[in-house]
Amino acid sequence: MPEEEGNTRLMTLFSFRSCFDGVVPPTVADPAALGTAAFRAVSHCEPFRAASGYGWYLYPPLDCFVKWDGTSFRWLAEGCPDWLPLTEVAAQTMLRVRDGEAPDDDPVLGLPVFSVAPEPGLLQVWTGLIARTPPEWSLLVRGVPNLPGSLTYEVQDGLIESGWWHGPLVGNLRFRRTDEVVRLSRRYPLFAVQPVPTRAGRCANWTSSRPTPTPWTRPGR
Repeated sequence: MPEEEGNTRLMTLFSFRSCFDGVVPPTVADPAALGTAAFRAVSHCEPFRAASGYGWYLYPPLDCFVKWDGTSFRWLAEGCPDWLPLTEVAAQTMLRVRDGEAPDDDPVLGLPVFSVAPEPGLLQVWTGLIARTPPEWSLLVRGVPNLPGSLTYEVQDGLIESGWWHGPLVGNLRFRRTDEVVRLSRRYPLFAVQPVPTRAGRCANWTSSRPTPTPWTRPGR
């Protein structure tokens, strides 16, 4: 199959759609982990390259700063002078802060781009995207593989059955340090999303066979 035809088929199988202006489209994951990987890893370690380059990068919906004081969140949009309380920020509110205006007649803009969970330190972020995959495929949302993460928060893994769920493509950040400012940038990936067979996520009881002992001899004997 020609490469161009193969890429077209892939784009048909896994599609992403933005729900408002300014959403950063997904980009293909980089086998070199955005240039941070060691030369030996990129040149000689195919497992590293394959893991780093599998899937797509997803980005925040706006440039902003977020901090958690151990009880509540606050956020500061880039270019704005004041920190604001953060419990839930609708896409419409975000657009008004970011662009100065937003449509009033689009119900999708009522969905939150930031939403604080009941659990301490947990913040859900909507990328502004929805995804559609074949029924037999799901999307694993996770941190960017092999890219050094933040010391202030960690990305929680989530498996979305995107074969039937065509809602917001979200990810969770669990903050583990208080009173530290985190910068979210539309120029730097926040999540990675990777296709996974749906049936793999539905296997409740994994079993493995016991390894068979084999005699071991020292080389040269």
